[in-house]
Amino acid sequence: MLFAVLGGLLFLPLGFVLLTTAFAVLGVWEIFRALEGQGTRMPIIPVLTGTVAMPLAAYFGGTESLLFAMVLSSTAVLLWRSLESAAGAPRSVFSGIFTLAWVPFLISFAIVPLHAGGGATTAGPWPGGQVPAGAWQIAVMLLLVVSNDTFGYLVGALFGKHPMAPKISPKKTWEGFAGSVAGAMVIGILASVFVLGRPWWVGWCLPWAWWPPLLPVTSRNPWSNGNLASKT
Repeated sequence: MLFAVLGGLLFLPLGFVLLTTAFAVLGVWEIFRALEGQGTRMPIIPVLTGTVAMPLAAYFGGTESLLFAMVLSSTAVLLWRSLESAAGAPRSVFSGIFTLAWVPFLISFAIVPLHAGGGATTAGPWPGGQVPAGAWQIAVMLLLVVSNDTFGYLVGALFGKHPMAPKISPKKTWEGFAGSVAGAMVIGILASVFVLGRPWWVGWCLPWAWWPPLLPVTSRNPWSNGNLASKT
């Protein structure tokens, strides 16, 4: 799957966008089912329409088109729900707009660099066969996520003895956490130097995603935080 995603990203960009859109649709559908089980009926048709529209807007039009698609989709949710009964309307509208902002709007920002980097193409490879910097940046971030999980699993399986949170995730150890951090840093540094053409310290900072450089000393990797949070 990783190679298919990277291949689409680097050689068939529209295919990558469509695959990203499909994942977003699946995510929205899961949220819809979960909310429905709790008694909240989300306006699924306008939400799914916006979920498909936003990644395409980001690819073909950039940030401004993405923002316009988000506003238009939110308005469609409000108008759609206004045609139905008033019972539960506030929760229904809020759940729809929240889902739009949470899934398709955020995931579409991973597509914006493809528009800004080399211009969108309707089909086929990048114009002139030149992969833009934005595509390489997204590819590196995907590799960092994979390396974080892979090195964490390997080091934890071989040397893990001290659980991070025994009641939440007894198999997640501090040794595995250290392995995920070290592995992501190594991959980040190598990718920064040889793929992105940036200084090595950029690769050192990449795994921490917007965290100040000193925070790794006292704070956990956000990706590891996400793994733990998903188990609570």
